[in-house]
Amino acid sequence: MEFFAKACKKLGYHPYDTPAGILSQPYQPAAPFDTRIGERPACVYCGHCNFYGCHVQAKAVTLYTTIPVAIETGNFDLKTNCRVFRVNVDSAGEVTGVSYFDPEGSVQKQRARTIILSAFVFENVHLLLLSKTEGGPFAKGLANSSGLVGRYILAHGHVRAMGLFDDYIINGFIGPGSAAMRIDDFNGNNFDHNGLAFIRAEP
Repeated sequence: MEFFAKACKKLGYHPYDTPAGILSQPYQPAAPFDTRIGERPACVYCGHCNFYGCHVQAKAVTLYTTIPVAIETGNFDLKTNCRVFRVNVDSAGEVTGVSYFDPEGSVQKQRARTIILSAFVFENVHLLLLSKTEGGPFAKGLANSSGLVGRYILAHGHVRAMGLFDDYIINGFIGPGSAAMRIDDFNGNNFDHNGLAFIRAEP
């Protein structure tokens, strides 16, 4: 971070710390949130959280927050190593559940009154497009009567850069993945694009 900030300032840019909701001290949810969720410890800044779980359970993910609470109710069944490939709908156009591959690769169906798509933007779009019917309102995919699903998707609006140094060793396992510096000096895209000669310049 210090190297990046120094280099940016030398080039006339304006680096700043990346905002991040990291626990600096133990945290216990208070009402009106579910107080059955246990206290999470403070982050130890180990650097593993970007691609892995959290060995001290400080990370704000369902694995350490809501899933343990749901399991304790006795009304929750966690199916791991499965992949949903279609949201099922009935003849009236109502969602009835999902079809998925189990760990052995066999197709299974799970009926449900409520479906939550929480597989990040790309997989959510993929699943909606796969969930099409023959004819009817979902011929182009679920929620895609406009044909716009998947056309204007965007994940994180930033570019990540990493570097190697010949004369300095950086310990990549110190500091969380979100502890980084950013610049916004190239964000000059806030203007009317109509009439510009590039793809999707016009609405």
